[in-house]
Amino acid sequence: MFQPAPGAIFDYSKWGEGYEDFAYDATWCNKMYRAVKRNSDADLLMLVDQDYPELDAGIVTVKLAPPYHSWEDIMQVWRPDVVEGRKLLYLGLDSFITGDLTPMWEVKDALVTSYPGYSGLMHNGAMLYGPEFAGKLWALYREQGLHGHRMHPESGGYVTEMRFLQSNLPGMPGWRYFDNEMPGQVVDYEHGCGANPDNLAAHVRVVYCAGPLKNHVIPEPSALRSHWV
Repeated sequence: MFQPAPGAIFDYSKWGEGYEDFAYDATWCNKMYRAVKRNSDADLLMLVDQDYPELDAGIVTVKLAPPYHSWEDIMQVWRPDVVEGRKLLYLGLDSFITGDLTPMWEVKDALVTSYPGYSGLMHNGAMLYGPEFAGKLWALYREQGLHGHRMHPESGGYVTEMRFLQSNLPGMPGWRYFDNEMPGQVVDYEHGCGANPDNLAAHVRVVYCAGPLKNHVIPEPSALRSHWV
């Protein structure tokens, strides 16, 4: 089974002004690719809006379908042609892969992360799913769109797939939280590492950055930064 860990890279100028702070270039993609290969035999699948020759040749690229809608484009990780025949681990590029990913492929249900510091509220830090679960989400997205799923104005007020998931997942069967299935193995940086990049338990497989601290600003040398090379 083809089991990639998907991410996405965009030309953010297509979205207009205001998105520059969220831009990750091919350097981030290539580091993610090397991390995937160090910790599994999976491929890295990247959704792209155009060809990026600077991407590592081993990265599998899939074109995003235009028109481009900023965060809404991320919903295409559930497109039927993207998920067909695959089990996917969705990660943001601001994540560290620190341990073996292989056990995740054996998990039956879809898994999502909980909002850091809040129990019972999902977060989009990481998501594990297969074609059946993705198909349900894609059908709901095609029906609803994202326009009713905006962040709080203090957080920018932009449309986001995380709000869509928070609205729809509670009524869907077939999913659980990572914390229930794989306790302490997929964690948020600030809470899971205690804001200390050297406080990394041996069983941690993924660390995602939900807050303003991202991979490139975590101080070196650190145990965590050694996984982002």
